[in-house]
Amino acid sequence: MFYAGVTEGTKGPGYASNLDATKTLADFTYDSETLRNYEAGFKTTILDGSARFNGSFYYYDYEDYQAFDLSGLVTRISNVDAEIMGLEMELVSSPLEGLEFLIGANF
Repeated sequence: MFYAGVTEGTKGPGYASNLDATKTLADFTYDSETLRNYEAGFKTTILDGSARFNGSFYYYDYEDYQAFDLSGLVTRISNVDAEIMGLEMELVSSPLEGLEFLIGANF
């Protein structure tokens, strides 16, 4: 089986708690974050059904990612653009009934 998909999600805005009395509430606000996720992959059964080999590639495109920073006792959340991409693969084998081996890798 081959698959591909594109999804989008949003995390709402907010306020970061703080112990810095010199800052106003407006200094600790942050905007909403939007994520667009692109993913494609495959799932296969091999060796007469005794093993499965699966893989996927993903790319996350963040707009206004909510980045967390802790400096001393002051928590800050700021909005920055970010990208994450990766590759996942796994091989699952069942050579005997009740025995299963799994090996996976993420890059």
